[in-house]
Parts: sequence; structure tokens; C-alpha cells
Amino acid sequence: MRTFRFTQQSTFTGILAAVRTLHRRKPVCSAVLLMAALVAAATIAASAQTITTFDVPVAGTGAGQGTIAKGINTSGAITGWYIDSDDVNHGFVRLSSGTIKAINASGAGTGSGQGTVAVAISSRNVIAGYYIDSGNVYHGFLRSAGGAITEFDVSGAGTGSKQGTLPAAINTAGTIAGTYVDSSGVYHGFERASSGAITTFDVSGAGTASGEGTVASAINASGEIAGFYVEPTGGSFAASGFLLTPTGTITTFNTPYQYKTYAVALNDEGVIVGYSEFSFSADHFAFLRSTGGAITKFFAFEEYADAVHAINDAGTIAGDTNYSGSGAYEAFSRSGKSPATTFSVSGAGTGSGQGTFAYGINTAGSIAGTYVDSGNAYHGYVRTE
Repeated sequence: MRTFRFTQQSTFTGILAAVRTLHRRKPVCSAVLLMAALVAAATIAASAQTITTFDVPVAGTGAGQGTIAKGINTSGAITGWYIDSDDVNHGFVRLSSGTIKAINASGAGTGSGQGTVAVAISSRNVIAGYYIDSGNVYHGFLRSAGGAITEFDVSGAGTGSKQGTLPAAINTAGTIAGTYVDSSGVYHGFERASSGAITTFDVSGAGTASGEGTVASAINASGEIAGFYVEPTGGSFAASGFLLTPTGTITTFNTPYQYKTYAVALNDEGVIVGYSEFSFSADHFAFLRSTGGAITKFFAFEEYADAVHAINDAGTIAGDTNYSGSGAYEAFSRSGKSPATTFSVSGAGTGSGQGTFAYGINTAGSIAGTYVDSGNAYHGYVRTE
């Protein structure tokens, strides 16, 4: 139930953070609006921080069901998705007032593992995500601040099961970055402007076989896109990070002592964060790449599996770790060169794959994420300073 590993549903060996969350646990997904109060709103004060938990009222309560909070914007609005009692996915937006509205794309399937998944929200409350149709094909969508949903597909995207269009991030201008999977199972990056114009790209050196290619995971206000590409390595996948500028220049990079480098988040200053696997083990370390290209390797807590998911413009990083070795996860934040600090949500389980996960952070340092309880159900939370 790790967040940064890819699992089922997506068939990627490593792809956007959202698809990770979704497909590593079971989490991953009629325009019906729910204006509902929170089912649960617990407030916990801890060293000048406040944690508020919440659930979408109609979310399922069984194992692999519940509420997954993924992104948070400057005003504190949160987006994500919930899994109902039939294991169907539905997007949601939670406004800073606490009001929750459901998001359902018209073409979304209604079977188990199908539905709508919201993954990113801009400062203007525009939401990007994807939906899974009745044939298990992925399609992109954009939801305006007023609630209008526009569905779209990248030309060249496959139409078979586990193929299609997967948005990953959106910036203030409404430009979306993401990945599409073609009919051969190869990944390609794309950028969709607010006008609807779509540009595709591939990193030179990316593999062209099923499970290989280019994955776009983040976009900032200036239109820079970060991600990684999967290379052919004689039957074993290797991955490297990349940064694409608005002019089309692509810079690739790797971390020291690595086998796979995954760039997962990017701030408006051009700083990239992600994680890398050691060449000699399955362990991971987190990294930060400065605007000048210098790479700093770090562990939240010694040499344990740390996953980084977000960075804000102040350089504060949010992620999660299982440094205790128990199998349960704690969320962490790390600012500058200061030591990382962990936190857990009351109610989070302590078993393997359970605990607290941090997925998004805004300019004020508020963190949005998910905790997994002792019954393996998911719940949202926001931690404010």
C-alpha cells in the first residue's frame, strides 16, 4: 500500500503521483453535485499546527474505500477522489469553508475500479483529472471553477484497457501536463493549453516498447514541466528525470548512485523534488534539484524508504516515510536544510501499509493528504500552520 509505487490499474512502473496513490493501494474513482457537511471533522492541535480530518459523506467505509485528498491550492481548496461502497471512484473538491462537491465525468464507467479521479487544482479552483470508462480506458477532464466539465483525449492515445490520457498537474494559467499511453502501451508526455490546444513530446532516449517512454508529472507557473522517462535496459527498466522548458529544451538528469530517478514535483522557482532507487537495493532516497542543476540527496530519517510528493515556492517539501521500520507510515515536512519533522493523524492505523501520507502542500505550508486506518479505509486531512 505504498504511495509512490505504481500498482495495478495503471500498468505503469512509475507514473504520476496521483496514479500512484490510486493504483498502489486500491485507491486508485450525471453531473451530480453534493453540497454536504463533513462527516468527520476532528481538530487536533500539535505544536502550532492544526490537523482537520474529513470524509466525503457518501464514501465507502470498507477496506480500500474512503476519501483520498491529493492536491491543495493557495486558498486551501482541496481536490482528490473518493471510493464508494461499490469500489467506484468519484472526484471531489473541498472548499476552504469545508463544503464538499462531487465531480463525475459524464463518460465515466460505473464498475469497480472505474469512475472519476481528480488529481490537481489550480489557484483559480480549476481542477484536472481523468476518468476511467466502462472499457477501463483513461480520458482527461478539466473542471472549471463554476463546475463545468470538459472531457478530452490526446490524439494518439490508445483506446484499449489501461491505455488513454492521464493528466497529472495544472498551473495557474490552466495549462495541464500529463501522460498518454498509446495502443502499444508506450508512454508520451503532453501539455494542454487553456485554449484546448494539445502539444505532445518525448524525451530522446526514452524507450519505445510497452512500459517505456516519457511521463510528465508536474508543471509550474512559467510552464516548465518535470517528469521522468523509462529507458530500455535489456529487459529491466531504468528511469531518469527531465525538465522541459516552455521553449522546448529538455534537460535530463540522474542522481548519484541511482538505478531509477523519478522527478515528481516542481515549484515556481524551478526546483524539482523526487525520489531515486539505489542500484544495489530496493531502498529509496529523496532528492532535490536546484534551478542550477545541483542535486541534493537526503533521507527524512536515515536510510529508510522516503517518498516525496510535493514542494511549495518556499522550498518546503511534503512526503511520507516508514523510518520506524514497523511498516506503518508517517507524513513529514522538510524546510531548507532543516531536519525533517514527522506527524501522524489521530486515527491512522499502525499496521503495515497503514498510517499518514502527505500528497500536497500550498504556499502557506498547509499540507493535504490521506490517512489509512486500522481497517485499511482512507480518510482525508489538512494540516495548517
